[in-house]
Amino acid sequence: SVSVHLNYFNRRKRVGVLVKIPVPLDDIEKKILILLQTEGAKISTSEIGKRLNIPDRTIRYRVNKLREKGLLHPPKLQTYERKIGLGERLLLLQTYPDKEELLTAILDEMEPVYYYTQTYGKYQGFMAYIMYPLVTPRIVHEIIQELEHLGIVKETFVFDLVDYTRKGAEVEPLLPDSKWDISVWMKKVKRILK
Repeated sequence: SVSVHLNYFNRRKRVGVLVKIPVPLDDIEKKILILLQTEGAKISTSEIGKRLNIPDRTIRYRVNKLREKGLLHPPKLQTYERKIGLGERLLLLQTYPDKEELLTAILDEMEPVYYYTQTYGKYQGFMAYIMYPLVTPRIVHEIIQELEHLGIVKETFVFDLVDYTRKGAEVEPLLPDSKWDISVWMKKVKRILK
């Protein structure tokens, strides 16, 4: 079986869940998952069959079995917010310890806040993901000014998200016979940052 720790956000709060999924996978299913991960969801079953030298019918059967096991889901729609008139910003908000509860109540009620989470370390406070209409770009700065004026936050950093790519989860590290460890992830992070 594979244990996966999922941290996800809903509109109002952060939720962490440990999910245990019994996953008896054979070599063909592992190869299909890895190929789907590397090539993306648009690859056809006939193309998978050609690459793995397995009949299409077998691939379709195995893909359906992976769906039944809860390992494959239909692709989700990805919008590009700028094309529909929305801007995105990440805010780092350093707050005072006695004001954290008030800030979370405010973030819960603010419509532009898509989600938020606490941060720790040098920038202890909160990180908020905000979406706003492009026709009112000053709204984020007005929110920050009001939070500072009320004495709820002491320092802020704003990151404007203009162009980015979302990356799906990597399947290979979750497979039972994976040789993945934290050093693999650290090397990948250093390469991305470079």
